[in-house]
Amino acid sequence: MVWLFCYTLEPTSSDVYFMSPRIFETIHVGCMYEVGDGAKQDATRAFHFFRAAAQQGDPKGLFNAGRMLLIGEAVPEDRSAARFYFVEAAFRGHHGAQELLPKRRHKTLT
Repeated sequence: MVWLFCYTLEPTSSDVYFMSPRIFETIHVGCMYEVGDGAKQDATRAFHFFRAAAQQGDPKGLFNAGRMLLIGEAVPEDRSAARFYFVEAAFRGHHGAQELLPKRRHKTLT
């Protein structure tokens, strides 16, 4: 089930235009650690890689770091930080974050 949340291993044409190869690799390695595909499963390391991509402004890194903070996966649950990451991801065009925010605004992210 975790695999479904790791957003995305394959770049789309718009990703290739906006995402540097280094950021794509960072997200890919984070997904590998999160699901244990090609690396020993380690959610803490996965968060480290997602946060590194987020710090470079990547929407997928922002979304995945926010998701892990929201549910407290490998890091202490921090809904206000998760909201920050989701808002930034939505602002940068991440469709999952854009859909998530209106639905969760008054329930889990406030």
